Amino acid sequence: MPNIVVCGHSHCGAVQGLMREQNVQTLPLVRHWLSRAGHRTRTDEPWQPQGLGEDPVAVTQQHVLIQLDHLRSYPFIARRLSSGRLRLHAWYYTVETGEVLAAASGRRTFKPL
Repeated sequence: MPNIVVCGHSHCGAVQGLMREQNVQTLPLVRHWLSRAGHRTRTDEPWQPQGLGEDPVAVTQQHVLIQLDHLRSYPFIARRLSSGRLRLHAWYYTVETGEVLAAASGRRTFKPL
């Protein structure tokens, strides 16, 4: 497979739970996803990436970028990236409008696809 897309979306329950100090123990599917995604699953304080405040769109986009960083940490992914046989893509889908935003390679900002 030459491409991997990590796509976040508006109203993401996982990110909203992290932002609101919600204990995701009562949300088993969200808890499972977050534990696999490298996030803590019991929050004592909100997860707010530096400088993003409470903007759920910005926080969700940051979550997508963090997941790409996690993927890059796997040796088999890193090898395919360095050989040019694999590309990673960060997307954000707005449910209400159907708009898809993408972060350009090496950038941390999202623009319309």
